[in-house]
Amino acid sequence: MKKTFGFLTFAIILGSMFSCKDSSVETISPQSGIELINRFKNVPWILKSATAGDSSLISHFYDGYTLLLNDTAVFGYDGCNWFDGKFIIESRYFNIVGMGHTEVGCPQWINYNPYMLINSWNFNLTDTSFTLFKNDTTFKFTSYYTRSLSGSTFTNKVWKLTATNDDRYSYLESVGYIFKIKLSGERMLTIRKINTVPNTEYDCTYNSIYFGIGINNSIFIYDRGYTPSCIGTPPSAERMSRDLIEDLLTATNYSTISSTLTLTRISDGRFYSFNLED
Repeated sequence: MKKTFGFLTFAIILGSMFSCKDSSVETISPQSGIELINRFKNVPWILKSATAGDSSLISHFYDGYTLLLNDTAVFGYDGCNWFDGKFIIESRYFNIVGMGHTEVGCPQWINYNPYMLINSWNFNLTDTSFTLFKNDTTFKFTSYYTRSLSGSTFTNKVWKLTATNDDRYSYLESVGYIFKIKLSGERMLTIRKINTVPNTEYDCTYNSIYFGIGINNSIFIYDRGYTPSCIGTPPSAERMSRDLIEDLLTATNYSTISSTLTLTRISDGRFYSFNLED
């Protein structure tokens, strides 16, 4: 079922882009629709509620279903499977024209039909919500991470990890690992981990990561789960390095002081501090 939400999500977003003021029959050109999409490019949206006259559409509703838009593509994760697709803007509607998805066994969503969302949907879009609706079916998505990155002092720079209370880091550092990140102005996060020990070259780059920022220096990081691009043979500490990165991606807040960027997970105080690379 999660896939179905993906389609709905696609439709919602597209729809939202077409009529940001209200749900009336207002015709918006494809050009202005794309401009609206770019405004919210790579913003993570989370499905919060769903209602439908046909209960089968929401019988396996997943609270936390996440998606994002990128140019003319849509990506999402339903907690079990990944999906992606293409969309086009026609008149005031958002239309899905193609999609692919993984098929991991998920018994609780066994009756889910991922293709029921390939259709035209009306929509509303605001700075904090996408609503997709048609007849008696409504899907509402929300995001608190839509703030513009314009003027941000930490984007488009390379930052090197220098301090953390993650107890795995001291060992990883001792065996030659360094970690670097770059957050782009298009809400894309790149992580690079390098083993610097001579004759044991190993260099990995993680590119399929996105983020959004909100009020009170909150941050939401969204990992599409793709395998990193690596060169060389993994050293013995590779498993620990992956764990460290996975925890780093659960950060909920950020702060910047001078040439230091810190990502923090508020729930337990875990932090990762980076210095601006020369």
